[in-house]
Formats: sequence, C-alpha cells, structure tokens
Amino acid sequence: MNNILKLWTSVLKNIAQDWVETLGCLNDMQDGFRPFRDIYDGQSAHISALENAKLQKQNIFAAYVDFRSAFNGMDHRWLFRILNDFGFPDQFIKICQGLYRASTTSYVTPYGCTPPIAVLRGTLQGDTLSPFLFSIFLEPLLKWLTQGNRGYTYSGVGRDTPTYPGHGYVDDVSIVTHTLQNLKIQLYKLESFCNRLHLPLEIIKCLATGALWSYGNPMAARPLSILKDAIHSLHLTDETGQPQKLTFLPPNASAKLLGLDIAATLDTRPHKFRLLSELRTLTKALSHFSLSADRKLRILKTLIIPKIFTLPLGVFDVPSLKTFQALLNAATRNILSLVKNFPNEALTRPATQAGLSTPSIFVISTTRLIEHLTTTLNSTGHKGDQKRAHVALLCKKYQHHPFESLDSARTELPTLRALAHAKKIGGVDFRGFPSLHLDNDISRTLREAVKSYVATADLLSHKAQSTTLTDSE
Repeated sequence: MNNILKLWTSVLKNIAQDWVETLGCLNDMQDGFRPFRDIYDGQSAHISALENAKLQKQNIFAAYVDFRSAFNGMDHRWLFRILNDFGFPDQFIKICQGLYRASTTSYVTPYGCTPPIAVLRGTLQGDTLSPFLFSIFLEPLLKWLTQGNRGYTYSGVGRDTPTYPGHGYVDDVSIVTHTLQNLKIQLYKLESFCNRLHLPLEIIKCLATGALWSYGNPMAARPLSILKDAIHSLHLTDETGQPQKLTFLPPNASAKLLGLDIAATLDTRPHKFRLLSELRTLTKALSHFSLSADRKLRILKTLIIPKIFTLPLGVFDVPSLKTFQALLNAATRNILSLVKNFPNEALTRPATQAGLSTPSIFVISTTRLIEHLTTTLNSTGHKGDQKRAHVALLCKKYQHHPFESLDSARTELPTLRALAHAKKIGGVDFRGFPSLHLDNDISRTLREAVKSYVATADLLSHKAQSTTLTDSE
C-alpha cells in the first residue's frame, strides 16, 4: 500500500472507531486497538478471576484459543455482512468493499508474473484499518460468549458483579468458566462461529487448563486426575469434521497470556525466569557493542528495561525486583567502566543528588502499578465492576496482614501484591476501599524479638572482644 492510501484508511479507521465507541457497539471483552485500553486490561481481569477462584476455593476452567493465520483467514463476504448487521453507514461499507475488491496479488514464476488474482480472504497488510476490521469480524463471537452468564462467577462479592467470560485482544482470545459444562458450551459457540464463517482454528495449539480449588490443593493426585479427565473430554471439530482434543495444561503449567506466562495456580515464576534470561542476553550483547557510553545507556533505558513490561500487574515480589535491579546496576557499571563495589545508591540517585540517574526498577514498578490500579478502579463497564468488587474483597480479607506475607510467593495474589506495594513503597491508599495496615501484633512481636536478638548478639560479641583484649594484655 502506498502512503497516501494508508493516510486515507487511517482517517476511515478513526471515524469508524469514534462511531463504534460512541454507540457502544463493541462489548467489554474486546480490548484490542481501542482508545484508552491496553493489554494490561485483559491480563488484569484474567488474573483477578484466577485470584478469586484461589481465594474462595472455587473451581475454574480456562481455554486459550489459537486461530490459524487469523488475519489471513477473514472472509470478505462475511465481513461486509457483519458491518451491515452492526449498522455501519452504507458509504463506509462501500468504501471498504472498494478497497478489498481492488486488492489483487500475483505469483512470480520463471516465466514472469501470473495474471492478477483476486484476494477474497484476509486483511490488507500494513493498513491501520485492518486490525479494526478484524475486531469487528470477531465481535459476534465475543458477544455470543458473553450471553448466558457462562463465564467465571465471582464469589464473596455482590450478586450484581458480572461474570468473567475471558479476554479478547484482536485475535488473542481466552475463555474462562466456573464449570466444565459451561466451558463445553462456550467451546461449542467458538466451533460453530469458526465453521460458519470459515475461520480455521489451530486446534493442536488450543490449550485447556483449570484449577479444582474446591478439593484443596489443585496439584494433589485426586483433583489433578479429575481435571485431566475433564479436559480430555473436550474437543473441537476441524475443517474435515473430525473431532480433535484440546491440549491439556496442568494447573501449575504456564500459558502465555498476551506475553505474560501465568498458570491457573497463579505461578508466575516461569515469566520471571524468562525475562531474566532475556535481560542477561541483551545486557551481555550490549557490553560487546562498539558504542559510546551515552548511547549504551540510552539503549538500556529505552530498549532493555521495557522488556519488563508486566510491572503494572504486581507479578514480581521484592526479591525479584532486587534481582532485576542488580542486573541493571551491573550493566550500568560495565557501561561506565565503574568498579564492582560502586554503591548502588549512587547509581540510582538523581544527578541533582550527586547520583548517576540510573532507572530504579522499584520506582518504575510502583509508579506504573499505581497508574494501572487507578485507571482500572475508575473504569466503566463490566471489567471495572469486577475489579472494584475483587479489590474490596482482597482489602477486607487481608487488611491486617503484614507486608511480608502479602508480598510472598506463598500467597501469590498479584493484585494484592500491587496494592501492598502501592501502600508500602508509594504511600498510596485508594479511596473507597479498606486501607491495608501492612502490620499486625504478630509481625510487630517478631520484629521486636529480632531486634532484641540482634542487640543481645552484639552485646555478647562486644563482651567476648573485651575479654580477649584483657587476656592478651
């Protein structure tokens, strides 16, 4: 596509986007390429559902859908029909039809190019209008999945809290339910939609998992066996009409959710290990570049640190953040040819305080999670209602727990960790929710006992040194 045509389709996309957002044509499940939405909305909503299941000892099932060449599989005839059913203006539909009917392709052969071949499927590559049109193409499926309240049902919150059916980010779709039967029904909807609109699924890459918290530990032998049998009863039909089973994912095995490696048990350690491996590889490669120190620092700040993109979700505890910071500090020392014992404090302090202004992961993490929580807790729609009800439940239940227990991997509730970090590190409370004390009598007693032990140990050490000195004299 030439640049003039791209500008023209960009104008079309902006007009159509304003139209659908103003009229509320898109449901709350779709976050892709929408103003004031990003991947964190889908990730955060998914995490909240997993947290509620863990907290309230409820069963939860999830399926992660994979389309085969999703953007290339969009049928143009069905696209124009869906645009018409949504009530798009005739002029807009005719413009889109003109764009796609004029699209052709050719094959280059040893004897020259073939005659132009009409393109009847797929979106135009490099066009800003394409993701928007694909979102509209999938919208009937997402609307169908929200019908019947078959998503995950939150427990311990108000009855008016809507169910969570899963997330959608353009072609990245997950389905979440409270029961196996509801998951079967949702998968039937997915299968029917794809077969009707000739949108093929890559069934071998479609994953199904869950966690049977009602049995206690979902990784115990009995609930794990029950879950495995349940997942193996699920299937989707391929283009030939043959049923194929979904790939079973154990509760502690991670699936990739918009770049976040997360398990049904909320274990995010694989995500941390993957990011650490990537950061080590990048910082090592950076050290071998023949660039100035200024350019290397710029690369560190603009290309390497953004790799830790899940900071707003609260998936990293304090030890993990310290590990990331130590890795970045080591890279900074290497870039500036500093000695290994150069103080960390001097690296992260601003230049006005005689520091080197190296980015602090703690500052970045706290700032971004406060921004994300503020945006999410003030958002409208079903996801906002779910998040507010879930945060109120977390604050009420863990109001008097110490910070160390909320931050630990044993608790592993990322939203709760984010709230604790916002209060402890950022000094921020969110109005309308119970305030986290981050302290209690037990933690205070333990701290006093530790202080007393340290003081006693120091006194005994001092006496031993004095006795040794007297004997030598």
